[in-house]
Amino acid sequence: MWSHIRLALESVRANKLRSSLTALGIFIGVFTLIVMVGLIQGVNSSLSSMINEELGTDTFWIGKVFEGGGGRDRDETQRLQRERKDIRLEDAEAIRACDLVVDAAPYLGLYRPIARGGEKTKRAEIIGTTQSYMDVIRLELATGRVWTDEESEHNRAVAVLGQTIVEKLFPEGDPLGKEVRIDGRPYRVIGTLKRRGKKLGNDPNLKALIPATAASKDFGRRLESWIVVKVPSTRTMEQSQDQAIQVLRNRRGVPADKDNDFDIVAADRFTQIFRDMTSGIAAGLTFIASIALFVGGIGIMNIMMVSVTERTREIGVRKAIGARRSEILRQFLIESVVLTCIGGFAGLAVAAGVVTLIGKTTPFPATVPVWAPALGLGICSAVGLGFGLFPAIKASALDPVDSLRYE
Repeated sequence: MWSHIRLALESVRANKLRSSLTALGIFIGVFTLIVMVGLIQGVNSSLSSMINEELGTDTFWIGKVFEGGGGRDRDETQRLQRERKDIRLEDAEAIRACDLVVDAAPYLGLYRPIARGGEKTKRAEIIGTTQSYMDVIRLELATGRVWTDEESEHNRAVAVLGQTIVEKLFPEGDPLGKEVRIDGRPYRVIGTLKRRGKKLGNDPNLKALIPATAASKDFGRRLESWIVVKVPSTRTMEQSQDQAIQVLRNRRGVPADKDNDFDIVAADRFTQIFRDMTSGIAAGLTFIASIALFVGGIGIMNIMMVSVTERTREIGVRKAIGARRSEILRQFLIESVVLTCIGGFAGLAVAAGVVTLIGKTTPFPATVPVWAPALGLGICSAVGLGFGLFPAIKASALDPVDSLRYE
């Protein structure tokens, strides 16, 4: 075996340019494959982490229409938006009273810039909710406080700001007691949220919490209405959802023979939607990598056929002194695999470097899984064996007498 590998390396060294060009297709295929795996793995991992951190694995959401699910087209979604009743604040209180629910809070959301003087933020996430939202989503205060029941009942225009908003609008320091304007309406800052890490360019600190009553008064039907529900554990998720569904069906007067007139979704549903999106991208990149590997494999076969022709006399000599067909076959198969693995190793090394560089210098997450190198080299070996088999069989089948007479 080692003798065959040494012979293969000597053949590559003797034909450096030819071997390099031949291995180029394998290099491109493995490079594309490893970079794709690194990026997709990083995206999926970051998405799962972001969704679990923002939504929680022990929560589910109830809304009028979930635009990303159910296989609905745009027309169907718009029809349901018109026909279905809005989610109400009282619905959250009713669900909160369920036995298998730890807590529930309304989510009345929209995106608007927040301004102070001449400064203005990007479109921030404005969330109208109750004090329970802090516990359900596991948000923590950095300074100040959350609004009181009295402030909520009297529609007080108060706000708790994320750190990105604080840094943009209050570079001088403490924002407590000062005023900001949300869509032109004045709100007094009573608290700030602890910073959360960014993922995939998403800034979770670009948000402001305001009382649900104030949000309903100021923004009305422009709000996207949801209820976020916290359950005791993931084991009770299904039973808790069933209980909440029954409560909401009764409140909305849905007949027993009709489907729900609302959507319910857990964090894993969001994760699956994003995974489906990335799997489509992965399929396209895999197809491109496969084409490169196929072209590289054809190049390997072509070069090995040339090698068989060039070494016909050598094959004749080896057979004349007792080499069996299996030994000739093994010699050329190993040479084919060595040639593909050279391209594969190069592609793997460059791809790992590129993925690491992307992960360290950009906000885009990218990591090479531990199994990716084995996958890349396994594919290289398979390409080498598959496309090198025909030339190897041809070499092993040569007649020693005819080979010795070959010029």
